[in-house]
Parts: sequence; structure tokens; C-alpha cells
Amino acid sequence: MNALDLSKIGASDMGALLGVSPWADPASLWARIVHGVGAEQKSWVDEGHIFEPAIRELYRYRTGYQTLGPASWSHPLYPWARCSPDDVALAPDGRRTADMKRSGRSEGWGPEGSDLVPDYIWLQLQFQMGVGLELGELESSTGDVMAEVRGEGRLFSIPFVPEAHERCVEAADRFWADFVVPKRFPEGPNLVLLERGAEALKALFPKPTQEALMPWEALPPEAQAQVRRWLEANAARKAWQEQEEAAARQVKLLLREVPGLTLPPEFGKRVDFKATKEAPVTDWEAVAKALAQHIEDRDWAAETVMDHTTTRAARPLVAR
Repeated sequence: MNALDLSKIGASDMGALLGVSPWADPASLWARIVHGVGAEQKSWVDEGHIFEPAIRELYRYRTGYQTLGPASWSHPLYPWARCSPDDVALAPDGRRTADMKRSGRSEGWGPEGSDLVPDYIWLQLQFQMGVGLELGELESSTGDVMAEVRGEGRLFSIPFVPEAHERCVEAADRFWADFVVPKRFPEGPNLVLLERGAEALKALFPKPTQEALMPWEALPPEAQAQVRRWLEANAARKAWQEQEEAAARQVKLLLREVPGLTLPPEFGKRVDFKATKEAPVTDWEAVAKALAQHIEDRDWAAETVMDHTTTRAARPLVAR
């Protein structure tokens, strides 16, 4: 957090800018950017950083995707903008943003596999994806959120909505020009225009309210039976998944020095343990090209190898 340029508007500030953040608003955002007030790291941010590696590992396990690590982007057309996604994942449809969240509140979070996340996180993803796609840093028009919600891991996939990204850019541009550049406190007619922009955004992309949900009693009996079967299967899947994860951790611990194991015929042929561990991977072709320019500098050579070495993510145990 301290490495971020807090004098600019980040993707996570979109909720404050558009009035849907539980913790900030345009006034507090202005105070931080113009005067540095509130830029100190909060205790809940510290906690988020502590839990983030575990949530990232859960994301890798659930998706099977390799991750490239945190990113930091600026944009030539938006001098006020910064984007710092928690991670970029290599999905089948290309590079996509992956954010790790931890929440002690269940409000705003939908079921596993849906795109129902709190509004401020949805806006963060929309702005983040738009900037990443425009810069060529992202290829997928889907962003993932791996969240620990009151002790439960939930994976969400958020589709990119270009119109929402454009509204975020318009609001941030207006806020920067009207209040940040002249160092004028956000109030008056211009702030009303900003608030109206936020209302238009909410109206354009409404989320279902409790009143809009169909009551269970309104479902015909055959539909209720089908939904119950799905709920029971979903609960069983979660229970088996938790049991499999716990058993896999024990197997890795007991057989950590064993490279692999043959299996009884009914379970497959083999399972490899080495591939399930994190391991350093060096791009030696890139290293060779860089060293060709600095053959005599040994210290620089060592740094070059480190610069081109990444960590391959651990993969889940799979019987083959």
C-alpha cells in the first residue's frame, strides 16, 4: 500500500468517487489526494496483506491458473489514474485481472460462481479491466475475485462492461478537473453533477434487491424439487472439496520427500508430487540476450538472472 501513488485516483477509489464505498466519499478522496490526509496505512489493510497470500493460493487451487504477480499500471490518456491489480492470471482466454479480497461482512456478496460482488468492488474491476485492456496488459474481458467472506472462500467472475468503465473515466476526469487541479473542496453544482453521474451508473446497471427476488413459495413444486437437488449437490460438492483439500495437505506433508507414487488400478496410474510444489523458473533466453550487452559485469549478470526468474505456482495433486 505504501508503494502506491496515493496522489492519484486508483481503481479502488471508484467506489468513493461514485458514492458506493462504505469507507470513503469524494471529500475524503479529495483530502487524501490534495493534502495527503488519510494516506497512512490502516490496520485492516495490514490484515488484508497478511491473508492475501493464502487467498491467492486458494485462487490458484480453485482455477488451476498460473499467476504473474501484482501489477502497476498508469495510462497516457489519464494523468490522474493508477491501477494496481493484486494479480494477473493466465486463463484459457488470456491474461485476466485477479483480485484477492477478505470481508467480515456478507452484505453485497452473492453465491460462489456468480458475478454478484459489492458495488465498490464491481466498479474497481470495471475500471481496472478497462485500463488493462486499453494498455494491452490484459487479454480477457473477464476479471476474477477470490474472496474470503466470513471464513468461506468464494470465487467470482466479473464480465467487463465498457459502458461502466467509460462512466468511471468521465467521473474521475470531472472530479480531477473541477476539484483536484484547482484544489477546491468538492461541493456545489459540480459535485451535484458528479452525484448525478453516479445515480445514472447505478440506474444503468441495477442489481437485484431483496424485494425483486422471487419468493420460494411462488415456485411450482417441480421447480422447488429441482432447486433443492441443485442445493444439495452444491453443498455436497463443497463438503467433498474441503475434505479433498485437507487430505491433499496431509499427503503432501507425509510424502514431501517422495517425487511420485504409483497408485492402485482403481485410482489411476500415478501421482506426481514434485509438480505440486512452487519452483523457481528462469527465462534463460532472456538472460542470454541481456548478458550479451554486459559480458564483463558479473554483479550485473547475477541481478539479470534474478530479474528473469519467477516462481511457478504450485498445482493441486492430481491422480493420472
